[in-house]
Amino acid sequence: PLEDELYGLDDINFIRTTVDDGVMVMRVEFEFGVDADKKETDVTREVNAVRPDLPADLLRLDVERAASDDVVVLLAGLVSDVASDRELLDLAEALERRLELVPGTKWVRLDAEPIEEVEVSLDPERLRQYGLTTQRVLQAVGASNVNVPGGAIDLGARRFSVTTNSALDGLDDIRAVVVAASPTGGVLTLDDLATVRLRSREDAPRARYNGRRAVWVKQAVVNEANLVAVRADIEEQLTGFGESLPDDVELAVAFDNEASVSYRLGSLGRDFLIAIGLVLLTLLPLGPRASVVVMITIPLSLGIGLGVLYYTGYTLNQLSIVGLVVALGLVVDDSIIVVENVERHLREGMGRIEAAIAATREIGVPVIGCTVVLLLAFLPLANLPGGAGEFTRSLPMAVLVTVGASLLVALTLAPWLASRILRAHTGEVGEGNLFFRAFRRYVNDPYQRVLEAALRRPAVALAGAGLVFGASLLLVPLIGSSLFPDSERPMFLVDVEATPGSTLDDTDRLARGVERYLLAQPEVASVNLNVGNGHPRVFYNTIQAAFQPNHAQALVQLRERGTLDELQAVTDRMAAELARVPDARVRVRRFAQGPPVEAPLDYRIVGSDLDTLERIANDLEALVAATPGTEYVTNDARVPRTELAVELDWAEAGRYGLPPAEVAPQVRLGMVGLPVGELRTDDGDEYPIVVGMGRPDDVAVFDRIAVPNVAGTPVLVSQVAEVGLAEGPPQIRHYNKQRFASVSAFAKTGT
Repeated sequence: PLEDELYGLDDINFIRTTVDDGVMVMRVEFEFGVDADKKETDVTREVNAVRPDLPADLLRLDVERAASDDVVVLLAGLVSDVASDRELLDLAEALERRLELVPGTKWVRLDAEPIEEVEVSLDPERLRQYGLTTQRVLQAVGASNVNVPGGAIDLGARRFSVTTNSALDGLDDIRAVVVAASPTGGVLTLDDLATVRLRSREDAPRARYNGRRAVWVKQAVVNEANLVAVRADIEEQLTGFGESLPDDVELAVAFDNEASVSYRLGSLGRDFLIAIGLVLLTLLPLGPRASVVVMITIPLSLGIGLGVLYYTGYTLNQLSIVGLVVALGLVVDDSIIVVENVERHLREGMGRIEAAIAATREIGVPVIGCTVVLLLAFLPLANLPGGAGEFTRSLPMAVLVTVGASLLVALTLAPWLASRILRAHTGEVGEGNLFFRAFRRYVNDPYQRVLEAALRRPAVALAGAGLVFGASLLLVPLIGSSLFPDSERPMFLVDVEATPGSTLDDTDRLARGVERYLLAQPEVASVNLNVGNGHPRVFYNTIQAAFQPNHAQALVQLRERGTLDELQAVTDRMAAELARVPDARVRVRRFAQGPPVEAPLDYRIVGSDLDTLERIANDLEALVAATPGTEYVTNDARVPRTELAVELDWAEAGRYGLPPAEVAPQVRLGMVGLPVGELRTDDGDEYPIVVGMGRPDDVAVFDRIAVPNVAGTPVLVSQVAEVGLAEGPPQIRHYNKQRFASVSAFAKTGT
């Protein structure tokens, strides 16, 4: 129903749905360029419209909008091996409230928090002994946990509201709930029929920091916020909170995005100093005064470029910083050419003002022409359409505005500064200083002879230039190329996938082995492990995976920030060693730039027949796996899921007077329990109340699950149904409302 409703919206690119046990995730992507706020409103409206037609006991139905500024800038971990789940949760909530006060915060959320619930474990024998059904117990607990407004009463001149509070606020209150009258007189309470206790859910996601149990507190900042300034305020809150922690709990900064931003800003400053140093070296033949003129124009050009970027709506991000680094190598050219020409006229005996005017007039057109060529080189990238263009546009814009600013400065400020700072030459000093004479003898004169020869034989010169250019193209396969290269950040993800149908405990066991290996590596600084859930979103084009019992994911951060090749070598070595882990598929993934993708190679087979989908997907998997250069080949239809199927015998159910619709809820109650409300304590804590029959560990549980018939008599599920093993798909996947299977793969290093 949701797919049918949403597919009618305009500008839909695709709708992709994944269904697992008890959870559905639907990704709706619109065409690029639409009004995202309006589309979010449209989706929410359509979901609300179809909500009345969905099952009433649906636990959650959320609409979330994916945004690049939802990336976690800080991941703090409350780490302890001995603290209770409630203590860790209370501390995490306290830190959450403190971080929400930081200006610039978009949201603060908890992740992998322990989930405690009140378990009401019914005794089937006692229920049969007293002739009670589970439905009677559910009704009794639900009816005992209500707050009903009592109206109002006028007493004299004042009016008082009347409240009737019958809500449960403790385990003893739950045990004292009256279920029915006792056959021997008196009443039967829940304590007579069940065991009531507070426990932590075993199937809740788990997290560890460097091998120790943790609860994550993750924080995102608003779009265009100054991350460095916000991080300073966050640090103040973290310091104060850390001092108040008990001795058995540690506050760890598991991920800090500000460190990467500061590194990039530091790289820009380092490159700026290198540019200044090279200018000094280059301008030695012209003297220190000419160097001063050029060194003034470099920061001024960058400043003008930053100002234009700001007022045109671009932020200082990783791509705009890269653009400024690229522009640093270009902004010095224009000013050097102008200043050098002014210096040449001064050596020929002109005055400073006359030399500045004559040199600028003489060199103006060539300088404009060279700069325009540079601008035209980056103009296509600035006009790249679609999402890729929107993503990369800040890089060419940073180059365009900065180089344009350098042209403006070179033709205006540079000549004026030269007329004020450079010194007129008199007498014999027109030959220049020692560096100039050496430069002219060993660099300028040989180049002049080559240039004159090329001008005398233009055909030979052009043929030689074409030959050199053609030879340079042969280096492209050796160098390699990528539209969206891997990230240089010293971190990567490790996915651990157990066999479909594995329990969370079994996945955790496999993940612990991978975790121990990673922590033993000398290059590794920290390991954030998440079992069940994916790791919180720490990179702009990744999305946190939904809960899957057979999946674990670790974020590995390295001690040193090396080159791309060094990082690739580390991940390749670890991937080869982790591939030998038994009973699991372990995948090491680098972060890559660009739009989010499942894998570099992702094939989709669409059709309605499951057997045909599975056969084609298996054939395609074999073809991809046999292709040299592929790795981590995944076929989502390859391993079917084994299920316990409860097949109802309708004739037998009719003979017992059993409504078939009552069977499924009772089976769920016997398997995992049914929620009947919440327990709110005086301390403000809230715990779900779940009525069930404990955690079954054998199929004999179906001999204990009873369903009331139309007369109210309990009937065992095993009397009206056959229980056996059956195969089912690992997931149900739809693409634009059609069933599909996918085969994906990654490329090995060097391919």
